[in-house]
Amino acid sequence: MTSAGDRSRLRPLAFFFIFSIIGVFSLKGREAFAEGQEKQKIPDKIEFVKTPDGREIIKITGQNTHQEEDPVLLETSTNRPGQAPAASNTGETSGRYCWLSLPQVRPSITSADPKGVKWYTLTTDNFSINIEENETFGIKTAEMLEGFNLLLREQMKFQNEKAKYKLNLKIFKSRLEYDAFCKEQQMSCDQTLGITLQQFLGQQNAQYGFFSENRIIFYWDKDWRKIWDEQRSTSIQQSFYETLFHEATHQLLNAYIPKVLPRWLGEGLAGYFENAHFDGKEIFLPLDIKNPFAGDMKKYLLSGRSATDVFSWSEKSGASEPAFYGFSASFITFLMRDARYRGCLDEIIMRLREGVPADKIFNVVLKNKNSNFWKAWILSYRKTIASGS
Repeated sequence: MTSAGDRSRLRPLAFFFIFSIIGVFSLKGREAFAEGQEKQKIPDKIEFVKTPDGREIIKITGQNTHQEEDPVLLETSTNRPGQAPAASNTGETSGRYCWLSLPQVRPSITSADPKGVKWYTLTTDNFSINIEENETFGIKTAEMLEGFNLLLREQMKFQNEKAKYKLNLKIFKSRLEYDAFCKEQQMSCDQTLGITLQQFLGQQNAQYGFFSENRIIFYWDKDWRKIWDEQRSTSIQQSFYETLFHEATHQLLNAYIPKVLPRWLGEGLAGYFENAHFDGKEIFLPLDIKNPFAGDMKKYLLSGRSATDVFSWSEKSGASEPAFYGFSASFITFLMRDARYRGCLDEIIMRLREGVPADKIFNVVLKNKNSNFWKAWILSYRKTIASGS
């Protein structure tokens, strides 16, 4: 039996409980409930399970998208074995993770005038750039790409390797000419700034166009100069360079690893390296890697699905595509920046070169049954989701 004093203390709790239940079943209440679930520390369960066809997969269940503690991602690093300290730098300087000086590029230049339009061909050690009208922008692009090539080779530990052929780019002067070319070639280039073309893949990429031969098709916008808002102009140009570096990553990976990559690996590396910046003198990767799919990752997890679904990413992933772009970039960022697990990425590359098929390469990751490995990745992608980028 409860006393009057006890009942008076219980009454507020009863009212609180009743109103909480009502709130949950209202629209706003359901939203508040979802937000509350996100902030709760619901533990993630990491388990290795077998599918009906006998394959072993890892599942991370739990809907906790809240960052519980400082992430594992390293903000500084020392030079790795094989890295050339004189040419590149690693460590925290002005928000940079690693950087190197842009090389001096003196391309050989030829010009042609088909149909009354001036085209320039700029040839460097590793690239052949065909650009419409703007020779100056072509030289700048050549310099950036040669610098980007050095940066990617250093970060991927490809310093002792060289592409066996020149990488090709075709850059139109505006969206109009770019779209006309895509239509002529029967390619779908809607909502793209550029596409990567690689013949041996023979498949369509929903985000960046499709692959038919080894070159990048782009356009530079002649109307940039008309934008008086410097911040907006800079933003537009940065979008161009992000797409250029994303597509160049695909092209360079094809040159240095002439194998079909699993989609999570190819897009993850492209999503990581598209963050490259340059300031006219140096090219660098920032400490903070942007991930524009953080919101999609959050929705995916709150729907009760596992981040590790990304390792089964196929061309039929449909509505899951945005989240998979996010999780793949997050996983590669985690491997690139956490010195404890960087060797996992190196082994993946080695196994691909040895001939392990793309659909089997995840077994290299799967064999790491150290729960700390997966918990560290969980913390890193929670940081991405919590920051919103």
